[in-house]
Amino acid sequence: METMAASKNDTTVYGREAVGIEVTPKAALTIREYLGGRNTLPIRIFLKTGGCGTQSLDIVPEAQKKSDAVFERNGFTYVIEPRLLRQYAPITIDSDGFSFRLSGKGISPPTGCGTCAFRCGSRGASRCTGVCITCETPCPTGLKILLRRKQRRAAVEI
Repeated sequence: METMAASKNDTTVYGREAVGIEVTPKAALTIREYLGGRNTLPIRIFLKTGGCGTQSLDIVPEAQKKSDAVFERNGFTYVIEPRLLRQYAPITIDSDGFSFRLSGKGISPPTGCGTCAFRCGSRGASRCTGVCITCETPCPTGLKILLRRKQRRAAVEI
């Protein structure tokens, strides 16, 4: 593999190592807890299309392809198609401790969640499950769910 210095925001693929991708410590911990030491496959970052053509990034354990850009972060191997990396970098994988948030340039919503990624954000719809407790722009459905949770907690504390 060719070695060259690059910043994490550089979207070039050197050899086959991807740069321009950040995995937050919280996401790495959530992945480690989820996999429980049984990961034998790389973690693929891919583009999925949901209802009404909404696109979001997601992750899944999957075998590496010959053409993949490969990188390691926090003890895990990740793979991504070079075309996706060039188009959507910088990509960040984050977590709220329960679900994953993947953000990339040109993806809307900009921080779709791994569990409800479709239709979140300020224009949301009925697909939201409210699990994204750290969502910066919760959809109307998510706001209702979060409000009910807050009211239940307050009732229990009384």
